[in-house]
Amino acid sequence: MKKIMPKHSVLFASALLVMIAFQNCEKDGINNRYLSIETDKQVYSVGERVKIKVTNKHNSPLSYNFCSPYNGIAPKIMKYEGGEWIVCWGPIACDAYLSGLRNLEPFEVYNETLNFSFDKGIYKIKYHFIVERGGEYQTFFSNEFKFE
Repeated sequence: MKKIMPKHSVLFASALLVMIAFQNCEKDGINNRYLSIETDKQVYSVGERVKIKVTNKHNSPLSYNFCSPYNGIAPKIMKYEGGEWIVCWGPIACDAYLSGLRNLEPFEVYNETLNFSFDKGIYKIKYHFIVERGGEYQTFFSNEFKFE
């Protein structure tokens, strides 16, 4: 004799799967509950500069390693090529010049214009922040944007 799951068990299991999927999306999330990283446009012409806005949406500081040669929150520029995301630019030798942790304070906004010459293609920006004191770095991405 086959047992049939009660309706409330099916609903609970479905809700649990949705919550797990949502949590995994937020782990490497775009504009998740901790941080928002947005470009000023979705489509650019080659030669245009990309303006980035990073907003701490968390009620605690988000920490990052300050790289003195870069003098800011060091991004990694990712390009979609051959079916995968590759790092096409990041500040050189930042690991050798780390000046300690700095904080992006609660609800603080960090603005930057990237000084990088983009070729045609699809890109996104990658940042690393520590969300909880003593925690591991987490990866955050901007929206995808295109150069035509």
